[in-house]
Parts: sequence; structure tokens; C-alpha cells
Amino acid sequence: MFSQNADRKPTSGGEPSAKAGMQLFFDLLRQNAWELLLLNLMFLLASLPVITLPPALAAMSRINMQAFEQRGCPLLRSFWTAFRETFGASYAIGLPIAVVDMAAFFLVPFYLAAAAQNAMFFLPLAVVVTTVLLATMAGFYAFAMLGTVDLPLGKLLKNAILLAFLRFPVNVAACVALAFIAIVILIGLPYTAAALSIAFALGNFIATFCAWGGIRRYIVADDPR
Repeated sequence: MFSQNADRKPTSGGEPSAKAGMQLFFDLLRQNAWELLLLNLMFLLASLPVITLPPALAAMSRINMQAFEQRGCPLLRSFWTAFRETFGASYAIGLPIAVVDMAAFFLVPFYLAAAAQNAMFFLPLAVVVTTVLLATMAGFYAFAMLGTVDLPLGKLLKNAILLAFLRFPVNVAACVALAFIAIVILIGLPYTAAALSIAFALGNFIATFCAWGGIRRYIVADDPR
């Protein structure tokens, strides 16, 4: 079903941790807290023109993937190298997600208002919300794989979509965590403005950690599980 036997792209670094699950997540978060601050700044600078958001996100995902694999890399140089290398392919992932999100921005209020008058409109509303969720979840895996495993773009996208369905409960948990962070920051503004200094990198850290488990288990050939 999956396009397997993908090799990791070479990076330098150490041995993977024996820890797993949330223990590993918080251990890696503690180890990389300072790097996340720097990564957040680089992401903001790289995405300032807005149209460069997809390659900036792909670069950030690669850095976090390397952190999970505990493969040391010069942060600044690695980020801009990933930004250049994924520049074109990242739009094949980012643009469809952007189209889905923009459509939902208009459709969700419309169907909510319509559903208040006719309950039948809850069905298309559910379809729109589910589509946004699945596109977001597939994006976790697609951006994480881009630049870190050797797969043609078509197979990479196919695997990302399959993993969005296969690991649906885990993906939902990651989406809930991201939504919680976003809501807390938005509600608390301007008092939570300082959190923006790490919020984007932390959000990507959560999403990429979610994707990393699926990629190790189903995509990368040398994973023993």
C-alpha cells in the first residue's frame, strides 16, 4: 500500500534515543528549546513575503526531523539549505492546502448560517471540516518527508494522504494540541504576544513529531518496527 524502502537523506549526528512516546517528546523539547527560538525567528524571516511560506515550513520541518533523529546540524546553514532545496516541491504541498483552507474560510460560515435554518446543511459543513482536517494532517507528513526521505513527489503525497487516514487518532490529538496553543495565544493577546517568539516552531515541532512516528514505522525501510 505504501511506497516503502525510502532512505533517509544523509545527515551527520548521533544515535537515536531509547525513550519513546510523550517521554521522548518532552525530552526532545527540553533539549531543543533554545534551537526552537532560533528556528522560529528564521521561519518568520523566511516567510515574510508570505508567498515563501511553503518552503519556510518545509525547511522548519526538516530541522525538526533532524532533531528527532538526534542528527546534529548547523541550524542556520541547514535551514537555508533546506529552504532552497525544497523551494519548488513545497508549493505542490502548500498550495492545495491553502486552497482548501481558503475555501473553508468562506464555506464554514455559510453552512453554519444555513444550518441554523435547515439541519440538512450540517452534512456539507461536516464534509468541509473533515476535508480541512485531513488536508492539515496530510500536510504534517508531506512536509516532514520532503527533504528528509528519498521518494518521488507523487509517492510522497500518496503516503502522506494514507498516513492521514491510518493514524487518524494520533493526528487528531496533534491537531487538538495545535488548536489549544493557537486559542490560548489569541484569547490572551496582547499579554501572550511574547509566545509568538516560539509558537510557530513549537507548533511545527508537535506536528512533525506526530508525523515522525508514522514515517519511521511505515515509510523508512531501516526502521525495525
